[in-house]
Formats: sequence, structure tokens, C-alpha cells
Amino acid sequence: RLPNGSIDAHDDGSRSVELQELLDRTNQELAQSRERSGTLSTRVADLEAELANTRRDLSRSEELSVKQQREQREGLAQREDMEERITTLEKRYLAAQRETTHIHDLNDKLENELVTKDSLHRQNSLIQDLENSQKQLEEFHHTRERLIGEIEKMRNEIDHLKRRSGVFGDGSHPRSHMGSASDLRFSVVEGQDGHYSSAVIRRAQKGRLAALRDEPNKVCAVCEQDYSSLRSSVSHLLGSDMEAESDLDDDVSSVLLSPSGQSDAQTLALMLQEQLDAINEEIRMIQVERESADLRADEIESRVNSGSMDGLNVTLRPRTMPTSATAQSLASSSHELLEEARRRGLPFAQWDGPTVVSWLEENEEGSWAQTLAYGDMNHEWIGNEWLPSLGLPQYRSYFMECLVDARMLDHLTKKDLRTHLKMVDSFHRASLQYGIMCLKRLNYDRKDLDRRREESMHD
Repeated sequence: RLPNGSIDAHDDGSRSVELQELLDRTNQELAQSRERSGTLSTRVADLEAELANTRRDLSRSEELSVKQQREQREGLAQREDMEERITTLEKRYLAAQRETTHIHDLNDKLENELVTKDSLHRQNSLIQDLENSQKQLEEFHHTRERLIGEIEKMRNEIDHLKRRSGVFGDGSHPRSHMGSASDLRFSVVEGQDGHYSSAVIRRAQKGRLAALRDEPNKVCAVCEQDYSSLRSSVSHLLGSDMEAESDLDDDVSSVLLSPSGQSDAQTLALMLQEQLDAINEEIRMIQVERESADLRADEIESRVNSGSMDGLNVTLRPRTMPTSATAQSLASSSHELLEEARRRGLPFAQWDGPTVVSWLEENEEGSWAQTLAYGDMNHEWIGNEWLPSLGLPQYRSYFMECLVDARMLDHLTKKDLRTHLKMVDSFHRASLQYGIMCLKRLNYDRKDLDRRREESMHD
């Protein structure tokens, strides 16, 4: 404008140019701003899309995180539960193990007590049998001494009779000789000692000898009266043999009816000698029975010492075993007893114990190859040594409870193994059968089995 307030025309043109330039710049800036705004809008859209994706990823991650946390919590809970269960099972296992150990110890204790009581019972029975045998032996010894004394008296009487036979041999009183010798009759009284029997011989009263000498007419009557008793005595000493009775009847009848009195004393002496022989035979039989009783007592004592009494520290009074000479004399005496019984023709019902034993030994009846020595392969050896050697120590208590020894192994059935011995596994039964086969091959010889084990260990 001019100072007067008018507008200069030249200034209007320059002013319009400036405005036009300003407008162009403004339009240009506006276009740039529009472009920038579009770019920013695109960028914002991209960012919004990225933000949406990021939000989706974030939500997914949050879900996964929540799921993992939940699974982690569940895992921790399961772990704690498993730890509690394991702890409970461990406690139960330890309690069961302690109870099993206690039961096993109690079972072993009861087994030991049972074995001890059984051993004590057998020991008491064996000791009682041994005491009875000793009492019987003492009774036999007293009987033998008494019989020996009677035999000595009879021998003295026979010698006395032989010395006096010359006095009565003049024939004046033929019957009186027989009567004078009739005081030498012996009555046999049978006495029972336990389950054995022995003959106790007693002499007749000596007063009858003087009576018969004073009254020779009564000799025949006395002889006839005493004939039955003499016959019964001799028949008892000879084992009630009918042939001996008939022979004795003929001999005594011939003596009583003999016309010559010189041989009467000799005949009676022969009869008395037969009585002495019978008494000697009876003493010998008693001696044989005593020796057999000794052998039985030694066997009982050996069973007590070497059987199941090893762990009880029980010692009995030692006895001396018979020597070889005693055994030979015992065998010869048994053979003589058998020959004597056959020679007399005694029936089998009247044979005594040693004669029957001799007959059984001669016929080899009742004798066998004894391979199972008592105490070698008993139930203790089976449970403590044999089963562990087979790898089956877990069945020890069952075998010990059933008292299974080597004699029973070959007779065990599958039902016995399964029911009583609790052996259910077929492989274990097979191992047991192979072990039994090995024992059978060795004839149940424990020494041979130990020897072969040592050889296999060295090999």
C-alpha cells in the first residue's frame, strides 16, 4: 500500500506471484503430507496386523504357559504321591521282611526244639532199652553162675557115684544100686527172666539116699515113683523131644527090669551125664543169648552215640565190642545149635531164638546190603548239605519239617513235592530228580559222593 492508502499495481503482481509460489509449495507439501499419511496409514495397518498376530501368539503362549504350569503342578503332585507310595511300600517291605525273618527264626527254633525233643524221646527209649538189656544180662550172669555151681555139684556127685559104684557092684542088692543113685535126680524148674527163659536145676534131698540104703526093698517102688519126674526133667532138658522120651523110657525100663545090678549105677550115671550134657547145652544157649543181647546193646549204644544225638552232648557208658574170636565162637555156637536141633528132630515151633537166627543166617533170609548207615544221610544232611549243593536251599525248611532223609527221596511223588515240600517249579523238580539219580548211581554212598565232589573241585 501506499502511504495514502492506495495499492500499488506493481506490488500486486509480485504479491500474486509470491502467493502462487506459496500455494504451490503448500500444495506440494500437502501432497507430500498425503503421501506420508498414506504411508503411515499403511504402516499403521501393518503394525496393527503385527500387533494382532503378536496378541494371538501371546494368548497362545499364555495358554501354553498355563497348560505347562498345570501339567507341572500335576507332575509335582504325582511325584509327591509316588514318593509317598514308595515310602509306604518301603515301610511295608521292611515290616514284611522283619516279620519273615522273625517267622523264619521262630520256625528254625521250633524245628530245633522238635528235633531235640524227638532225639530226647529216642534217647530215653534207647536208654530204657539199654537198661533193660543190662538188667537181663545181669540176670543171665547170675543164672549162669548158679548153673555153673549146680554143674560142679553134679560133677562131684557123678564122681562120688563112680567111686561108690564098686561098693554096690557085688550083686547082693541089685536094686539098691539104682536106689542109691536115685538121689542124684534133678528137678528142673523153669523160670522166666524177661523174654528169655533159663532152667534152674535143684538137687533132690539127700535124706532119701540114706532111706533107700536102709530099706533096699523099697528101691523099686521109689524108682517107679520117681520115674515120671525123672522122665519129665530129662524131656524138658532135651527140648520135649518125643524120641528122647521113648529112648529114656526104654533105658529106664531096661534098668528097672535088668537082672544084673552091676550095670545099674553105670546106667544111671549115663543118664545123669545126659542130664549134664543137656544142662551144658542150656548154659551154652543162655551164653549165646547173652552175647546176642550184648550185640544188641552195643548196637543201641552206637545208635545213641552216632545217630541224631550228636548235638546233645550225651555220652553213655562205653562198652567193649566183641573181638573176632568172640564173633567166630558165636557163629560156631549158632551153627552147633542149628545142627543139634536138626539132629534131635525138634519141630520149628520149639526152636529157641539163637537157633532161628542161625537158620535165617544159613538161608540168608533177612540179610541185605545195608547201604544207608544210620545218621549218614538223615534229614539234617539233606537240608544242610545236599539241597544247597543242588542250588535249592530255599526248600530246606520244608524238607527239615517233613524229616525227609535219603531213604525217602526215591519215593517222593510229584504231589508230595508240590503239596508238602512246596516245590512248584518244574526246573527245581528236575534238579531234584537229577540229584536223586546221582545218589542212586553212587548207591547212596556218602563217602563216595564226597570223594567225587573233591575230585571234581580239583579238576
